[in-house]
Amino acid sequence: MNRRQLEKLKSYSKPSSGITPTIELSGMPPVEKPQTPVLTSEQRAQRLKNLYNKRIKPPAAPPVDAANPDGAIRVNNPLDRYKKTTRPSAKSSAASAVTAANRGPSYIIFSNSFGYGGADTWMYHAYNYLKTRGRVYIWNIRKSESVGKSHYEKDDIIEDLTIVQLQDFIKTHNITYIIINNVTIVENPHIFKLWKAAGKKIITVSHTDWNYFNSKLQLYSQEIYRAIVTNHHSLQKFRNKLKGLAERDVIKVLKNCVATDKYEKKEYATKTIAYIGRVTDDKNVRVLVHAFRKLIKTHPTEDWCQDLKLYIIGSGSGLSKVAFDVEKMRLESKVVFKGMQEKHSLTKYYSMMDYLVLPSISEGCSFTILESMAHGTPVIASNIPANREIGFRDDLLFNIEGYESPESLFTEDYSEIIQKVSAATTFNQTVDNLVDTLKIHLSKPEDEYLKISHTSYEFVKDNYSVEKFNTALGEIL
Repeated sequence: MNRRQLEKLKSYSKPSSGITPTIELSGMPPVEKPQTPVLTSEQRAQRLKNLYNKRIKPPAAPPVDAANPDGAIRVNNPLDRYKKTTRPSAKSSAASAVTAANRGPSYIIFSNSFGYGGADTWMYHAYNYLKTRGRVYIWNIRKSESVGKSHYEKDDIIEDLTIVQLQDFIKTHNITYIIINNVTIVENPHIFKLWKAAGKKIITVSHTDWNYFNSKLQLYSQEIYRAIVTNHHSLQKFRNKLKGLAERDVIKVLKNCVATDKYEKKEYATKTIAYIGRVTDDKNVRVLVHAFRKLIKTHPTEDWCQDLKLYIIGSGSGLSKVAFDVEKMRLESKVVFKGMQEKHSLTKYYSMMDYLVLPSISEGCSFTILESMAHGTPVIASNIPANREIGFRDDLLFNIEGYESPESLFTEDYSEIIQKVSAATTFNQTVDNLVDTLKIHLSKPEDEYLKISHTSYEFVKDNYSVEKFNTALGEIL
């Protein structure tokens, strides 16, 4: 260091003259510049020593994990969540249920939905019954879906497992039956082959178009095992359509069921009819809207018609067409769209409506019909095989023109049937048929209506109870 640099360095250590330097900016008051404190050489040395000690200080030793004393790095395994425990379920604390779960077979249900449709309702009833026979797990393919999960026990729902981990789960939990709900072997044969290789008993439940199901089933007819279960006899009559199965008595009927403890019929000042379900072309909701318009136009002075309302509860690919018809016919004040509703919310609609109207071209054993009747609400429905088989009174059914016979379901594609039914002439005839049926029943005296309401409830209670479903399912299994 030369002399000039040394003098400059000494000047930095000179004490301040007491005058604080300021910084002045144009148009602004002076701002004081903070003065850096002057440190002695001893202070500087101590400061450097503190900084050095802080940087080289070793980190504190982590506490010893009793479960992992060797300190090995462990990766969380999703299967750890489902290890068997002796902890009883909150909802299955009864001794009999626990005994059945411990001693009976184990089931795993694969499903693509926790919603409130027919497939989901079937799964819910089957789940409750199987819980009385053994241990039940549910693997939901749509991992992000949460709608409807509250109906199931939390410990029974399996999520976040890969296919390989799921195979391990099935082996380690001694699963006896694999139930594939609404993800059928005929639509996804690779799933079937995967689980067949595991050597487990497989039950697959299909909720799909008959023709598509039948076309695929021909490929796997020799692998049909013990039974094909349908929810109505109409399919049983056509077992000869199934190549390779005609000579085998493999088709069984398992009717749907409904809880009948929710009967609560209320009186309202205004007459109300409603449709509940998917709004798609095969559900034929446009026929109902056109019939409703014709009814209120041709009977404007009738007491039962003056304040008549139509509720459409549900959603689907055909909703825009229905909404367009309502707007075009200026029925906005008479037709109420409520969208898709959760299961528990439907009770108030079933209780307030006078009639449920179901103009479908195709149905199975409709849960909507059974739920409506279980609430004491009569149903006016299309005269198709599945609806007739439920056991309707003839005067509550109306004909769909262009629907030739039950066998047309098995010889024609649904799209072809829908085209026939939607043709102008047949469409208008169907509308007239529905108008006549609605007029007969909406104009009935109150005492006659209450008799039909009570009869509907008693009928579904006697023929479609959960107890009957459980007995029939047990016999099939």
